[in-house]
Amino acid sequence: MSAIMLGPEHFNVLIWAAIHAAPAVPSERNLVTNTSAESTPYNGVRSWGHMGNVRELTAGTETVYGQMLVDANAAAVNGKYGEDNAYVYAYSRPKSTEWTPREVLSALDGFEYQACEAEDWASSEAKQFCDILRRRLERRIIGNDDGPWIIGADTLPALVEERRANMRRRGIA
Repeated sequence: MSAIMLGPEHFNVLIWAAIHAAPAVPSERNLVTNTSAESTPYNGVRSWGHMGNVRELTAGTETVYGQMLVDANAAAVNGKYGEDNAYVYAYSRPKSTEWTPREVLSALDGFEYQACEAEDWASSEAKQFCDILRRRLERRIIGNDDGPWIIGADTLPALVEERRANMRRRGIA
């Protein structure tokens, strides 16, 4: 595998999408990742009891999250090629905000491909970010209400329910 350093606009789009994508869990608001970083007034990190330290993506932490993604990308590139490609990132609204969930998923795949060779990728905050954003984007594509949360013995797929309703309307059932 090869790895390249992605430019700031790639990260701007991922951060923008993470802020605007619907939560994977209805009770969840902002994207939250576990982190080993210590809390400062500016990095969005706080102690969350037994969960340890967490970082929350908010209107004030976009740059910190973006820098974390840049650093993950740089770790993979630098580890592979022995270079020093990290740069200081500053979030700015993407040039376009008309990205579809499918397009952002593709950009997310591109980032993961460029960052996954870092030694700590599997346990990294960057991978957590990707996993959470992926779930949120996929739910936006398929819809949040496409199926039941709990399937019991009497639960039927929506298509079967729809057929039965159509049959009742036509007086067949």
